[in-house]
Parts: sequence; C-alpha cells; structure tokens
Amino acid sequence: MKNLSKKDSGRYQLRFLTNDGKGFSAEPGVILNVTDLQVRASRSAVASEGQTTVTLSCITSCTLSNNHTYMWYRNGQPVTDKLTKHNKLYLNSSEDAGNYSCAVRGREDLRSPELTVTCEPQNSVIILMYRVVIAQVQSSALTESSF
Repeated sequence: MKNLSKKDSGRYQLRFLTNDGKGFSAEPGVILNVTDLQVRASRSAVASEGQTTVTLSCITSCTLSNNHTYMWYRNGQPVTDKLTKHNKLYLNSSEDAGNYSCAVRGREDLRSPELTVTCEPQNSVIILMYRVVIAQVQSSALTESSF
C-alpha cells in the first residue's frame, strides 16, 4: 500500500479464492490506523571556549524515507539558507535569536510547535573600582599631672 491517508484506516482481511469459486477470509485480520505526520522540535545548547552553539532537532512521529528534506522557519518565515537533509539546525550567533519551527518538505502544512531561541550576552566580568579615602584622625590626650 502506498500514499495512505486517514480514510484508509480500518480492518483489513486477506481473502482466499478457491478453484470452486468459493473462498474464505483470514480471521481476525489486521487493523490499520493511519495518522497524520506529527513533527516536533527539541533544542540543546553546548558552551565551548566562550561560544554557545544551540542545536535544534526536528523529530517526526514515524520513520521517513531517506529522500526527505527538513524545512526550518524563524518567526514564521522560511530560513532558506538552512535547508538540510539532516534533522538538525545549528545556531551560534546572536542574530539567530527568534522563534523556530520545522516541517518536512512537501508537508509544510504540518509544522512543529515553535521553540524560542534567545541569545544572552556572554558571561562578562565587570570590575568596579572605587577609590576609598580613609581619613584617620589622631587625637592627643592631654593629662595633667601634679607633683
């Protein structure tokens, strides 16, 4: 069977025809449940040598053939320079911030829910130097002594 759709869901039985024109069906048969392709995205981040790379993965609910391409979208618009045969998208620039979703090419109507990618400033060390002046007052104690 090829190009199945939801309407093909149901119970299927194998029917055997005999030479006398009679036949019989194999019981109980099989139940076929066809569902829409479901796509989701996940993310992970790895920091190395002051650079953080965010990896987005497009995950499908079923195994696809090897001849598919993943489409990535940022803020609802196709990211045309990020077409990939693999299901991963690598981001490492602050300009890559946005809301990302993915789809399998040919089924762009079935996009994953969006993932938000934010870029935080790299860890910075801010040194504040204060000049502290300590005024030290020495007091002299005068004592009277009598002889």
